[in-house]
Amino acid sequence: MKKIYIVSEYFPPSFASTGQLMEELALELSEYFDVNIVTTIDKKTPAKIYDKLKIKWFRFTKLDKNKKVGRVYNGLKFLFKTFFFLLFSDKKSVFLFVSNPPYIAVVGCLLNFLRGARYVYLIHDQYPEIAEALGYLKPNSALVKIWKGVNNKIFGRAEKIIALGALMKNKIGELYPKYSDKISVITNWADRKVIFPISQKEDIKKKIGYSQKFIVQYSGNIGLFHNLEALIDAANLLKDYQDILFLFIGDGGKKKSLISKKEEYGLNNVVFENYLEKKYLNLSLNLADIAIISLDDRVNNLCVPSKFCGIIASGTPIVALCSPDTDIGYEVQNKKLGYLAAQNDPNDIAKKILIFYNNRNLIKDYSDNIRKYFINNYDISLISLKYKNIFEDIIKND
Repeated sequence: MKKIYIVSEYFPPSFASTGQLMEELALELSEYFDVNIVTTIDKKTPAKIYDKLKIKWFRFTKLDKNKKVGRVYNGLKFLFKTFFFLLFSDKKSVFLFVSNPPYIAVVGCLLNFLRGARYVYLIHDQYPEIAEALGYLKPNSALVKIWKGVNNKIFGRAEKIIALGALMKNKIGELYPKYSDKISVITNWADRKVIFPISQKEDIKKKIGYSQKFIVQYSGNIGLFHNLEALIDAANLLKDYQDILFLFIGDGGKKKSLISKKEEYGLNNVVFENYLEKKYLNLSLNLADIAIISLDDRVNNLCVPSKFCGIIASGTPIVALCSPDTDIGYEVQNKKLGYLAAQNDPNDIAKKILIFYNNRNLIKDYSDNIRKYFINNYDISLISLKYKNIFEDIIKND
């Protein structure tokens, strides 16, 4: 079997969605290739054992990834360790570099220059443009110019560049037009056998103390790309609805500020929970009567929220706090997956939530359609074949 490497900073037991996705993809591809993983793990965390995967764990004490210094330190340490490890890997291997950290594909570029290594670059988050948009880097600063120059080298030497949606592909093509013909669209995914609708939602709610609650759920990274402050404001507007509960599951850079906002309002209808182990993911997604997806307008089409696939796999209707001119916004609006709400307008968010709250039959109608749409478009059995075909084409042309 031909050898491929998947290079990702995150991999289980990490709770990061990128790691969970890469685990699923790696296991699917292990039916066709000798799959090797290069990743990190905190010194104190037990490593997960796999029969079908070979994993190179880089163990070191990680800093807090919710802080900029921590993210940069963790990412750079991973980059240097990965470069020196892969420098002596099999020359005929093919590499998949995942944009976590956002400069990891520098390793692929250097390996291609030094020894002709072939690699695919999977972009989850397009940097430095995201950092510019959010105000963390000054436009046209020396660092931004250097970073974009490095991106040109990475894109130029890559066999293929993967974007997570058609509008994301168009955006990256506009930013780097010289390489637009190299960009393919392969969406994220979920596994229909692992995530599926559970008809007896109330039984699940009873077991964890949320009996008779209409649950509005945000599950996943509570990070910088997600404009969730207005959702807390919407919860404040709906606080007199005793049976509506806003449930946040996850962690991230904005979690503390959102908890502070909740406490400032004195809200009892907002609950924050930590990440759950993957084995409980289907149960947690099925707690929701409706699910929230959010994307800050400033980073439109520079990333695509990965939580979308798990939500539609569970058949849960969506209220999306994002523009219709994004991949998620377009699908929610045009494929009968839910409603869009203006992300900075608590009144509009509350209004869209109440549409489902006041019409429970509508939830059932949407749920059936959403699950069918997922099976036909986003199941891992479909998506993994696209990766298989890319790797086989590269190997064939060796």
